Amino acid sequence: MKKIPIGVIDVDFGGMNVLYSLKQEFPYEDFIYLNDIKNLPYEGKEHQIILKYIKKNVEYLLSLGIKALIIVSDTIIEYGSEYLESLDIPVISLVQSIIDYVNLNYENKNMILCTKDYILKANLYQKNIKYGHLSSASSNKLDNIIENNKIKTMKAFNASSDIFKQFQNRDFDVFIYTTPWIELVRVEILEFLKVKDFIKVSDIIASNLGKLEIEFYKKGQGKLLVLSTIEKEEFVKMAPWFKLKYKYMNVKDLIEAENEQNRTIQKDNQGI
Repeated sequence: MKKIPIGVIDVDFGGMNVLYSLKQEFPYEDFIYLNDIKNLPYEGKEHQIILKYIKKNVEYLLSLGIKALIIVSDTIIEYGSEYLESLDIPVISLVQSIIDYVNLNYENKNMILCTKDYILKANLYQKNIKYGHLSSASSNKLDNIIENNKIKTMKAFNASSDIFKQFQNRDFDVFIYTTPWIELVRVEILEFLKVKDFIKVSDIIASNLGKLEIEFYKKGQGKLLVLSTIEKEEFVKMAPWFKLKYKYMNVKDLIEAENEQNRTIQKDNQGI
């Protein structure tokens, strides 16, 4: 009996570490992860163009017969929320998952929110989180550190110092971040920030997946298929910290994908 996979969609590499938690929590499930490096950056393009990318990418995953969709990019949610709500399969939203978790566990607490500049400007989180006091910090420098594989280096510690030194005399109840791979620089951040709790986005999403009313498999080795819009060699070079075993497929022509390509991936998916 062919397994029905779970889809995970991203824009760049920011949500890839979520796959670690998903694979650990659901070892018998098949996952298909898709990111869209070719069309970056989304920010700065017209809304309708970004929405076109989102729809084509999601429809591509849907054509592979996924039973649930996990959105690990707040950029996708910012521009495609109405479309995503119209889908006929369960959808887990990175944004709503974080908001619900924080409101449930830290309502009216002293919080610090760390995310990309344009996400801060979009006000996706601030308007929905119930906080006592909320401070904001840009994650752009840390994202750059991870993108350039400078984790655990002096550059990583210096970037953390630059971002958080303004908060050195303050205590926070919880540190909230919205790009999941920020977990990779947790040690560097906590060197310069006084905070009681550091949420783990990947675990939050894995927990929400377990609450869905879908069939979960009890046996058989789960597989991971990675779809991206760049060559595998470039993908590996850009994400050297990603150590899960996976099958890779370049879908650089995703937006104009032909039916034959869809059939090829459907066939490959049966054996991932």
